[in-house]
Amino acid sequence: MSTGLQNLTFGDGSSLLQYVGVWQAGTWGDNGTLHLTNEPFATVTLTFPVPANAFYFYGMKRSDGAKYVACIDESPCDPANPNSLPIDAFDPLANNFSNDPPVLLFSHEFDDFAVHEVTIMNLEDPRNPNHENSVVEVGSFEIQVQATEAAPES
Repeated sequence: MSTGLQNLTFGDGSSLLQYVGVWQAGTWGDNGTLHLTNEPFATVTLTFPVPANAFYFYGMKRSDGAKYVACIDESPCDPANPNSLPIDAFDPLANNFSNDPPVLLFSHEFDDFAVHEVTIMNLEDPRNPNHENSVVEVGSFEIQVQATEAAPES
């Protein structure tokens, strides 16, 4: 019998996150960590370890391009697929060197509790004033589960 809902958090260094492409380790604040890339089409994928009915993606707003796509249960991730969901983390006033913690960039709810695969893909962003690529910074993922689910090792 379920006693409610709870969120399980998977930080950027979780073994459940699969990074493809060139990613770097970064920090925020005194001891916060994140992974970042400016490689077009680089991806990070989380396969839920337990059934969930929602997920939340936390990262950093960027002033130098921040356009991504979320692919849910779509392998390989294809930004041209009409089921892919756009993520826009561009904020022309964002401080790219801030020590502030990651913020919620994207969330999605499902009709039922199930195991899903979520991929975030970095895209090119012409709004970058330096004409460089979009930058994605991964802080963490959270999934919403029934409170009776045991928290897996991450």
